[in-house]
Amino acid sequence: MEDYIFSNTKQLDDALTGAVSTLLQKALFKKNKAVLVVSGGTTPLKLFQNLSLEDLDWAKITVLLADERWVAPTSERSNEKLVREILLQNKASEAEFIPYFDPGVPAERKAEMLNQDPGFLRDSVDVMILGMGEDGHTASLFPDAENTKSIMDREGNNKVLPVTAPSVPEQRITLTFPVLIEAHNLFLHFTGALKREVLQKACSGQVVLPVGQVLQQAKGTASIYWAA
Repeated sequence: MEDYIFSNTKQLDDALTGAVSTLLQKALFKKNKAVLVVSGGTTPLKLFQNLSLEDLDWAKITVLLADERWVAPTSERSNEKLVREILLQNKASEAEFIPYFDPGVPAERKAEMLNQDPGFLRDSVDVMILGMGEDGHTASLFPDAENTKSIMDREGNNKVLPVTAPSVPEQRITLTFPVLIEAHNLFLHFTGALKREVLQKACSGQVVLPVGQVLQQAKGTASIYWAA
């Protein structure tokens, strides 16, 4: 596990932009296509702006979300809205984006549809950018999720599952634990001293939290990018 600490968020975002761009370029050179998974929230805003300007063959890059709140893409809480308005601009406007929210379709049914679709995540994830919460969740792998056992099942066959947790207001859909740990290159991108403390406890074994389990069991390269 690589641990990169930066003195400010600009250095953090610039460095992560370079790392992600380089890995996507390598995947494009090797396979002529690439899969990028991103997360929502406020932390990746500048990163998304930076990436949208990167000189990549975006038409051959597929972008997906690590998780999504089950709200319409017009909602300010929609990760799809964030990605479309910030990342899928400029040069990155040519990327293929696969949304999760489907109007009139319950999250449970949408998860079933995606899991039954042979084309969904047929290719392995080249770059996955995750965030984390102060409770130790990453993607929508919440410690208090009602179906934590299914979401965290390393041997499970589901690629996505719906999530309902007392700690969050909306139902969500998330990539499952086995999908997260299978990524070739996984980045945990976050800021703040409190989250750093939570992560250190999770990685040292003081507490068992989803973010620590994902990092510790990642099969590819796992990197932490953090700034206070």
